[in-house]
Amino acid sequence: MQLYLDIGSGSQPRGNVHIDIPDSQYHRGAGNRLRIEAMNFNYASAERIPFKDNVFDRVTIHHVLEHIENPLATIRDVKRVLRKGGRLIIMIPSEFNIGYGATGHIYTWNVATLEHFLRKAFDNVYVGYVARKTMISRKRKIVKKFPWLIPLFGKLGLHPELYARCVK
Repeated sequence: MQLYLDIGSGSQPRGNVHIDIPDSQYHRGAGNRLRIEAMNFNYASAERIPFKDNVFDRVTIHHVLEHIENPLATIRDVKRVLRKGGRLIIMIPSEFNIGYGATGHIYTWNVATLEHFLRKAFDNVYVGYVARKTMISRKRKIVKKFPWLIPLFGKLGLHPELYARCVK
């Protein structure tokens, strides 16, 4: 069985093992508490992942990295818990996203700065723009062909985001 760790699971977990901080706003509702009790959920800091080395096949960090005080410690610890060939998948707001710079965001990145940051821990890194569910796949192809359109999509409310994939 493959193990997928989701860091910062909140109310929408994406793996079969989850960690988040205890005081996350997403855990306060009674319905969320019941869901959390039914999952393999662990309260922990993303900067000190409470698992042994080389355990996970995939780690996801979805709209969390921009809130972490020491994201480099997080990325290095993710590398530690990933198996060889394991993947780290990151989604964060882009500089063109409407919510960019929102309250609670400690860090901001663009394609170049996120790639440079991730290369401090990983050699195999891909960073690019993707669009939220509001964009159909045809527009995603347009974004890949014509990245200069991304600011326009942001102004139109199409929410381009940064996607990163790192392989150990």
